[in-house]
Amino acid sequence: MTEHHSSSSARETAASAPGGASAPVADEALYAFADCRSVDLGNGGVLLLHNHSAAQMIVAQEVSIALRSCRELRPLRGHVETLTGTIAQLAGQQADVAKVLAMVRDAGLLTSAGDVCQRLSPTQALGAPATAPAPTRVFIITCDRPAALQRLLDSMLQSGGLSRHEHLFVVDDSRDPGHARANRELAAQFSLTSPRSLQYVGAQEQARLLGALTEILPQHEQGIRFLLDRQRWAPYKSYGLARSVCLLLSLGRRALVLDDDVLCAAVLSPHQRPGLAFGDQPREVDVYASREEAQARTRRADFDPLTGHTQCLGRSLAQAIDKLGVTPLAPEHLQGADAAYLGQWRADSPVLATQSGSLGDPGTPDTQWLYTLSGASARRVLEAPGGIEAALRGRRWDEPTLLLSHHPDLFLEAATHDVDLQLSGHTHGGQIRIKGWQPLVHTRFGLHRGAFRHNGTHLYVGRGVGVTVAPVRIDAAPEVALVRWGGA
Repeated sequence: MTEHHSSSSARETAASAPGGASAPVADEALYAFADCRSVDLGNGGVLLLHNHSAAQMIVAQEVSIALRSCRELRPLRGHVETLTGTIAQLAGQQADVAKVLAMVRDAGLLTSAGDVCQRLSPTQALGAPATAPAPTRVFIITCDRPAALQRLLDSMLQSGGLSRHEHLFVVDDSRDPGHARANRELAAQFSLTSPRSLQYVGAQEQARLLGALTEILPQHEQGIRFLLDRQRWAPYKSYGLARSVCLLLSLGRRALVLDDDVLCAAVLSPHQRPGLAFGDQPREVDVYASREEAQARTRRADFDPLTGHTQCLGRSLAQAIDKLGVTPLAPEHLQGADAAYLGQWRADSPVLATQSGSLGDPGTPDTQWLYTLSGASARRVLEAPGGIEAALRGRRWDEPTLLLSHHPDLFLEAATHDVDLQLSGHTHGGQIRIKGWQPLVHTRFGLHRGAFRHNGTHLYVGRGVGVTVAPVRIDAAPEVALVRWGGA
């Protein structure tokens, strides 16, 4: 890993290490390469330009490519481990990689966690007059499940705090008239004992809303019918229609939306950590062998989940941090966070949506979320009964081991189990790559395409022929790979 130009006064220098190797003096601050653009100079060099300062540096093309794997805020040694462990050409070059990273840092091209904390700190926004957040309205979405609605309503009465909300609604998308009548009756019974009445919004009420809106806004009738016309969507599942009703009825308010297959109760995760964590990982996962084990390892929180959401929803990011009592914001809260993701935020950025996890069936129609799990969650899944160890249990040690894994990020785990070759896809070769810019990131370790090697384990990531999100591929030509394994 080489560079064409470097800045002076590096804070990380080489020191003598056992065995005569050179090791960098540790800099434990968190850094990421996420706020620069690159210009290909056409001579094997790439000009790196910081987006918000005059900092710049010319590096070799392979350095520019490697830096794209350093988007997460980590100590330099963490980036060294990732690069040398996932890029075959850098294996064993820890000292050289550390030196180049230090030069990039000293050139002012790395984002530091300290700078991010200062930008997101409550002190950057709390000086402005605080405006009270809008009132809240609670919505329950149900469809042909009176028993589930009954269970949820009972839990809401037990959780308390319902009088804090301006209105309560149940939006019914039932197709069976009998179920709709039962749900209407449940709403009426709930209102008899609740401190806040529950308004039922069924097919008749939704039809009246549709008629009123098309009369007031005839020029938008086509769009309104697309959102609200039950007849248009009769042959399909129309959960989106129910959510459209919720959003319209919450205009100017904060909306708290519950599906009918949950309970209004907060449960603390057994892996709860103090402080805050910033990241773009959609979920964390734990695995239990039985319901009894799940109940034994979790405990109920002393607040209702609706109140928990209202702490942050509709406030600025700085106000939410202050409400959660995590001040000052510290670099350790940003460990492992995607710096490019954080770059979109400011102290006054509004919290537009909040989300909680679930204890029990996650309710997802597929298992695609397994491929984007955080390291800790992935380890818990792998350590659960079954997993990679069970898959490899019957192998013969005198024969080579081939692991077929859709997602390439299992590679490091496979290397610890002496897998000889892993074949993966999932990334579409990066799919969209425009002069170093890659909007779709399908791997946390930069394993977008091609061959890699770690601890004697080989990986090949095929580019495939498909697409995701957008129906286009740029600088990621389709590929059907032919892999020859063994002798010539």
